[in-house]
Amino acid sequence: MGRNLAEKLLNYSANVAAIGRNKTALAELEAFAQNTPGKVLPLQCDVSEYEQCKSAFEEIDREFGKIDALINNAGITNIAKFQSENSVEMTRNLFQINFFGALNCTSLAYSHLLKSKGSIVNISSVAGYSPLMGRTAYSASKHAMHGFFDTLRSELKEHDVHVMMACPTFIQTGIRTETEQKVQGETLTPDYVSDRILKGIQKRKRLLLIGKTATFAYWVNKLFPKTYEKIMIRNQKDKF
Repeated sequence: MGRNLAEKLLNYSANVAAIGRNKTALAELEAFAQNTPGKVLPLQCDVSEYEQCKSAFEEIDREFGKIDALINNAGITNIAKFQSENSVEMTRNLFQINFFGALNCTSLAYSHLLKSKGSIVNISSVAGYSPLMGRTAYSASKHAMHGFFDTLRSELKEHDVHVMMACPTFIQTGIRTETEQKVQGETLTPDYVSDRILKGIQKRKRLLLIGKTATFAYWVNKLFPKTYEKIMIRNQKDKF
């Protein structure tokens, strides 16, 4: 997902700072950028580690001098019921990447975004606003993102900084195991999702629901939560 977004931005002549743990993927993106009008700055970094993020953003400041948009895309997932001591550690690990990774990057980009009146884009999920059986840890990390960034939006309103929560249905990214693929249902291509996200940034959307499942889950859970819960349990209970 991050790779696809970066490639599109590079083709639009943007300067892209790509932060990730996968050195090979960063090298491939750097090679791709050679045939685009944009410029890429590949930075190997674990977003869950604040000091690594700090070093990465210092390099971004030296190279580009400003930040117009921050896309918090890094994330891991897990499908498992909450039923053991291991669930506590699993939840902690998901929070370190999914929530604290976004928090680290946002805090370090904050002053730049105030100056540029830019955008903070957070890649969330259906699990960020509705219950999803067997996804307690993942859902909690995404709910935390919504609570933090929806509140941050109100603080940044007077500064005209845009904050968007992008909530796609499941994406074909390879992030999930074979077992997890069987649970997910509707899937979208990274290309489709990234196009919707970039259009959402242009329109400065607050909430971007991507896919039929995402839209259905949002409105049914919001208006008829008991009905949503019954449907969700019926669809998920035989998959664990």
